[in-house]
Amino acid sequence: MVEDSNYYYGIGLEHLEKGEVEEALVQFQFSLSLMPHFKTYERLYECYKRIGRNQEAFDCLEKAFEMNNRNDKVAVEYIRLLMERGQCSQAVSMLKKVLERNPTYGPAVRLSDSIKNVKPQVEDG
Repeated sequence: MVEDSNYYYGIGLEHLEKGEVEEALVQFQFSLSLMPHFKTYERLYECYKRIGRNQEAFDCLEKAFEMNNRNDKVAVEYIRLLMERGQCSQAVSMLKKVLERNPTYGPAVRLSDSIKNVKPQVEDG
């Protein structure tokens, strides 16, 4: 059996599902070294987020978004992080694009609704 990036990605998923985040990180990083893929960066984001390495988590999610900005799950999570970092105009512009191509995507709709509820406070602040 040829062990390729998908093999190590799968092993990483197994570890992540068991809550073995550090071992999952090792497997995802090795998978990434064999073949970069946006889903691997997304999983690295999840791992880093779980262990509180927030800058590394952000960097991985940003890379996942750069590699595939049409994946709505990645896009909405990235937009949410941009909002948390105060990059609101960029985030709102990106969210509009997600909703244009997928107007019924629940997480995007909910994020849009929450932004509308906070917008007056952001503009005043």
